[in-house]
Amino acid sequence: MILGLGWGPPSDVWSLGCILVELYTGDLLFSTHNSHEHIALMEACLGTMPREMRTGSDVARKYFRSDGRLRWLDIADR
Repeated sequence: MILGLGWGPPSDVWSLGCILVELYTGDLLFSTHNSHEHIALMEACLGTMPREMRTGSDVARKYFRSDGRLRWLDIADR
């Protein structure tokens, strides 16, 4: 949802998986309120986002550079 790619079965499965991990461990999987940090935490756990997700919408392009890297350092400098 952060990347503006819409909702469907894959996002439902992802949400369910996150909830199950959180119920099992008792901890938040991605404890943040900042979208850039949330994406950075997901990439730290799962690796680079697939190209289709990084370029799939105008919203997604806001978070990723043209070379596919997260605009994390651009935001962190502010």
